[in-house]
Order: sequence, then structure tokens, then C-alpha cells
Amino acid sequence: MYKLNSNFKVDYVGSQIYLRSNSSINGQAVLLNESSQLIVKLLEIGADINQLAQALAKEYALELQDAKSDILDFVQELMGAGLVEALD
Repeated sequence: MYKLNSNFKVDYVGSQIYLRSNSSINGQAVLLNESSQLIVKLLEIGADINQLAQALAKEYALELQDAKSDILDFVQELMGAGLVEALD
């Protein structure tokens, strides 16, 4: 299971979602695309990889295994950027 790093916050601006560092003085933020927004929303409520994959597969008419692979790749990218942490 994964969670958003507590050093970052999610900002909702209209229909857009941004990830912003809590310590950022200059206001740098990352704008999320539509599929990333879905994943971040679900991570906020504690969804696991299988729940994320099911939601992505349903939303974008993907095979479940393809969605799961995409989710795992994306979560690894987020972890590499320090935006997401793995829970034990």
C-alpha cells in the first residue's frame, strides 16, 4: 500500500489537481493529468494497488493487468520523486 508523502499537499483548483511541496516558498507545483488525478484521489483515501488498477481499467477501458502494470510504473516514478511513500 502507498500514501502521499506528508511533505506534499494536494491542491484542487477547479477541475485541476496540483501536487505542491509544503516547504515550497516559490509555489512550485506539479499539474497532474487526468489519469494521474484519478490515482492521486484514490491514494488520498487509502486505495491499494488492486483498487487503483480496477478504477483505471474501468475509467479507460483497459485490461486489468495492463492497468496494474501502468499503476506500478507510475507509483515507482512518484516514489522516485519523493511524492509517494510505501506503507508496511
